[in-house]
Amino acid sequence: MSRDIEDKIIEVVTEMEVVDVSNNDYSHHEMAVALHGKSLLAFKGTFEWAISCLKKGHRVARSGWNGKGMYLAIQKGSTIPAEHARGGVAKCVADDGADEVVINDHIDMKTADGSVCVGWLASQSDMLAEDWIVLDIV
Repeated sequence: MSRDIEDKIIEVVTEMEVVDVSNNDYSHHEMAVALHGKSLLAFKGTFEWAISCLKKGHRVARSGWNGKGMYLAIQKGSTIPAEHARGGVAKCVADDGADEVVINDHIDMKTADGSVCVGWLASQSDMLAEDWIVLDIV
């Protein structure tokens, strides 16, 4: 499937309540009901596809995750004045004499208990899975 078609599918899935594309051939992308009680239909895809969706501002999850309500989203980076660095590496960079602290884009996860895991890292099974789905636009 071409990247243009994937982009259009993502747009349609996020804009419509229900999308019926069962008469079309979408190769490894199959239809699945999205998580969290949404009525949207979403395509299951590979990790690479999920990353491209994240970069476009969508929340993604694995349909195989056991925890209810879990998903990933991109946290856009920022630059903060050194005096606003509160702790961790940001505070260390500030303490080393920097005027500003640059925080890069990163992937965060909403966990099953409702907390946020900053800087989520994929497991090998996550990277090899083909059950990734798009939830909506953040």
